[in-house]
Amino acid sequence: MKTSLNIFCAILLAIMACEVAFSLYGIFSGPGSIRQVDFAQVDMVPDEVTDQTSVTVTDPQGKEVKVWPTSVLVQDEELAALPAQEKTVLFWTTVIGVGLIMIPLALALVWFIKFIVNVNRGVIFDWKNVKLLRKTGWFYVVVSLISIVLLQIIHQTQSPVMAHYSINTLVEMPDFIMTLSDGFLFLVMAEIFAVGLKQKEELDAVV
Repeated sequence: MKTSLNIFCAILLAIMACEVAFSLYGIFSGPGSIRQVDFAQVDMVPDEVTDQTSVTVTDPQGKEVKVWPTSVLVQDEELAALPAQEKTVLFWTTVIGVGLIMIPLALALVWFIKFIVNVNRGVIFDWKNVKLLRKTGWFYVVVSLISIVLLQIIHQTQSPVMAHYSINTLVEMPDFIMTLSDGFLFLVMAEIFAVGLKQKEELDAVV
């Protein structure tokens, strides 16, 4: 039973680590990353699929094909005109902002590792574990809610780049919903441990 618990905890720990790693990769690498401070990635959907909302591109065979883009990179002319020094300041300011969100997730990872260590040492039904699980869960919940609010603010400040298109605020929502559900999963685990502890204390008091 203990082996199975360790395996499941290791899998959950790996998933949590991947969430942090993938988030960092998306933020610092690829198109629309914070390294390209004068570009913004805009997710959008056509109001209707018609020739008026299509864009014509050329495929590898040289054939023209109509497409309806759902994600584009938009260059901010004002940011593009900034001196390199000001772009650097803007970049590091963004890094600090991202850090304020990622640090709690890293702390949650550390607390869950402490929980696993306690379980392996035979310290299972203990209020220390309840506190670790509660802190892990609430940090996940708070970070998810902050991220969702920030996402909405960012999308509201970005205007549609094409006529007859609307900003799509739901494209990144599943990632944040998953993180939010992880947080509530930890909170449920914490309450299960708390109920078990209270019952144990009541039984000990009777005996």
